[in-house]
Amino acid sequence: MKAWIKVAIIGALFGGCVVVEHRAEVKARAFCSRFTVGGDFNQAIEAVNASGAYHRAYERSGERTAYVSYMGVPPFSRHMCFIHGVGNKIVRLSYDHFD
Repeated sequence: MKAWIKVAIIGALFGGCVVVEHRAEVKARAFCSRFTVGGDFNQAIEAVNASGAYHRAYERSGERTAYVSYMGVPPFSRHMCFIHGVGNKIVRLSYDHFD
């Protein structure tokens, strides 16, 4: 196989990875941007459950947390929006990337 073909294939694979990572980040950040601190945590839970993305919710020390996770380049890259609430109010929003 000619060298330029190998370079083109490697470039296409790298470019595909960049696109996948970018899309996952944009989705996670856009999901977080739907909410504000002080907003209704129960509405956030409903949105998390309806998101179609991988999601979980848990409670620790009186603080409830729900998150959605969008996959970047498999198998390990995850872009996540965390929504933290106390009572029925959102107290913190955060985006994180785990690789």
